[in-house]
Amino acid sequence: MLSVSQYLTMLEAVTVIALLGFAAWRDVLTRTIPDTVSIALIVIGCATRCCYGWEALVTSLLVGVIVFFALLPACSRGLLGGADLKLLAALAMGFSPQTTLHLLAAVTIVGGGLAAVYVCLNRMVGAKAAGGSRGKAGSLLPRVVGVECWRIRRSAPLPYGIAIAIGAAIVVLNRQGV
Repeated sequence: MLSVSQYLTMLEAVTVIALLGFAAWRDVLTRTIPDTVSIALIVIGCATRCCYGWEALVTSLLVGVIVFFALLPACSRGLLGGADLKLLAALAMGFSPQTTLHLLAAVTIVGGGLAAVYVCLNRMVGAKAAGGSRGKAGSLLPRVVGVECWRIRRSAPLPYGIAIAIGAAIVVLNRQGV
């Protein structure tokens, strides 16, 4: 039988991963991530960090602010979207400093993989004639792939929310202690 703290930890992980999945999906579909996702992650993270004491909460809030301002130049140069920046800072506010470093490393690695996939897709899309093959009218996956191919041909930005969501999910599932 699970203890109350184990149950709450599991509930937090499931909620955070569900929010991240929603953020990634919205990023793929619209290249936007709702601010409500970041706000919800801040609330969940701060509530969790409060369980470890006010020092842990203040430290995490400071780390989140540092992450925000450290990544702000990348955002201002167009290397990172504003919603991606807010999502990373919100996640950092719910993690310990060490876990935040793991988050940033995981997101960087997954983001590199995402970029590699998009480079390959760009070459494949460039090699094919415009229009390509289409799936059934009601099939969602071929429609999403078609839209992504259209975006790739126009050099649209990566949906980096996918990398953030996958990297953060890895960290949440592997997190131990504070």
